[in-house]
This record gives sequence, C-alpha cells and structure tokens, in this order.
Amino acid sequence: REGNPRAADFKKLRWTAALKTVAFAAQAMNEGLVFDFNADTGEANLSEADLPIAAGDQSPGVIRREGEIAVSVRNFAQTIRFLEAAKRAKGEGREYDEAKRRIRRERGVDVDREIIDQLSGDTAASVGLDRSFASRTTLEDPERFKRSLDRAATALPELLGGLTDERVGPARPGPGKDLHTVEIKDKRYVFGVLNRVFVVATSADAAAQVASQSPAPVEDSQGTVVVAADGEQLANELLGGSDLAA
Repeated sequence: REGNPRAADFKKLRWTAALKTVAFAAQAMNEGLVFDFNADTGEANLSEADLPIAAGDQSPGVIRREGEIAVSVRNFAQTIRFLEAAKRAKGEGREYDEAKRRIRRERGVDVDREIIDQLSGDTAASVGLDRSFASRTTLEDPERFKRSLDRAATALPELLGGLTDERVGPARPGPGKDLHTVEIKDKRYVFGVLNRVFVVATSADAAAQVASQSPAPVEDSQGTVVVAADGEQLANELLGGSDLAA
C-alpha cells in the first residue's frame, strides 16, 4: 500500500519490487486437493538468488498423514536467504547477523555454510488442524550437519527468534540423544537429525515417523512448492471437532 513504511522496505527487494500480480487456485484431483500459486514479475531481469523460492517446474514429493495438509518445498535454504534479505531491508538485520557471528566465535559453527546451506534439499511437512506439525529435510551432508547442529543447538533459538520475530524459548537436549526441544509461541517442538534427515515436529513420535517416511510425488504437480490435502479426510477432521458431527 502506498505510504506504508513496511511496504517501502520490502520494495527494496528485487523480487518484491518486480511483483505485478499474484494468483492462487485450488483444484480437486484423484489424490485430493491440490493448490496452485503463481506470482507474475513480468519481464524483470531477476536471478534465481532474488527469488523467495527456488525456480523451476520440478516438484518435491509430499508426506501423507491422515487428516493433515501436506506442504513441500524444494531448496528451503533459498527461502531462508530471502527472509534474511527481507530482515535487512527493514533495517533489522544487525542483531541477527551479530548472533550468527557469536555462534561462530563461541560454538565454532559457521551458520551459513554448516547449517543453512545444508538445507538445500527437499523439505516435506505435514500440518494438522490441531496445530500438530512434522517435517523432514534432505541434507547435503547429514553427519556434518548433525555435528554442527548439536554444537549450536542451544544458541539457535535467539537466531530463529531474530529472523521470524516470534517468541522462541531456550533449547534443551532431548528427548533421546538425537533430538533437542524448544518452545515457539508457547508450543513445544523437537528438532534434530534422525535417519539422516533433519526433522522438526511437535512430538518425538511424530519426528520418528516422518523421518522414516519417503516423500511421494503428487500427480501432475509442477513448481517448487506443493500443497496437497485429502478433502474428505479434512472434512471429517473438521466435523469431528464441531457440533455438526453429533
């Protein structure tokens, strides 16, 4: 909106400045509901690094959990880089960048190379109507990532809070030797490396389950982001929590 300082900040990003129209559509297919999203930047000369998501038609696979919405994105590291650029465009990147430098000094971990760049594989997540969540990300080098994550884990909440402007509590070891626990907006999450993939979930059981699942392609899907759901299952979940189910 004209005159909005925040809008003016985002206009400093090349992709946002070039954005002309945004379209969103949903269609029913054999595999359930599939959502399409299109952002038109016209003839702007943008590089792939300017984009909020990776370019191209190749779609990531999704993980299916009953009654939940599947969301997958290719090269989540690029989205993180875009969020970092947006933070700096608002003039709020100094503390975030200082937190990165502090982690390198005190933990010996280069957040850019050893953590963010490792997240360039496919990320597949499943989101429940009850706010349950589980995701898995394919890693470039799982062993190296796990070593770096374990060293930096307790310092990462400050970094995540600085990037997202959300309230993030301290991280603690466990449950088990491979997971850490953190609170985000008063909700508990676990994160870590299981079965050579990076997992984030609202319970240790969900983390273990999603780590063992193999993402499957969605028929006829194109693009870097895929959102899919079983319409009948979602309706049953919604009705199950309402008076209409009685």
